[in-house]
Amino acid sequence: MFDVAYFIQTITSEYKGLQAATCGNITYIRTYKCASSFFYLNLIQNYGWKSIPLNQINWNGKVFSHIRNPIDRRHRGLAHYIYHNHPKILDNPEIFEVMLDIPFVDSHSESYYSALGEYCYKIDWIPIDYYSNELVNKLTTMLLNHAGQILIYGLDEKYQNSSNSEEKLIYEKIKKHFDLTWKQNLKNNIFRNFAFDRYFQKDFILYKDIIENFNPEGTNWPETSWLKKYENKVN
Repeated sequence: MFDVAYFIQTITSEYKGLQAATCGNITYIRTYKCASSFFYLNLIQNYGWKSIPLNQINWNGKVFSHIRNPIDRRHRGLAHYIYHNHPKILDNPEIFEVMLDIPFVDSHSESYYSALGEYCYKIDWIPIDYYSNELVNKLTTMLLNHAGQILIYGLDEKYQNSSNSEEKLIYEKIKKHFDLTWKQNLKNNIFRNFAFDRYFQKDFILYKDIIENFNPEGTNWPETSWLKKYENKVN
């Protein structure tokens, strides 16, 4: 019989598999499949930020990260995991049917809310899927400048970690099959796995809130930040 008590005593998974970088009073949380390699390595390698686990974050300071559509991130995370760990499962076309009911497989596809809980509403999120890479870099630089961090070397493109063509192909297949099945089920009044929907529900509420309140045309960070909804002044 599986020993539940022993499992609880020996497995401490909270914040494992997640990374952050900090400097002074500002911290960047690495959100996988959201250009995290690019920003994390720039801050660590070019600007000397310190790598820390999430349980050492100073939540009284500024904490920021990047975000994309939760389901699209899930597709990218599944593609990453399959490509790097089990590419041969794609030999069976039925795997795409199975994946319709799999919400995540590792930290690359885990939901924002599952990983971060209520801290999601303390993070200065920058959406990356609505805007060009150039604008995302500009917005990130604006946030950092507002926090007193000047990127004197800019952001080095050599740290760009783009998925290779094979991983992108897996992502496109996962996305296409998911989108097609979703539309067909709506048309035919067939509901999918409700547990899957519940898993991402809080992510979508968060994401919608961010998109509706983020202002990419702001002239300074307090005008731009989605957190202005909750604060009269963004620190």
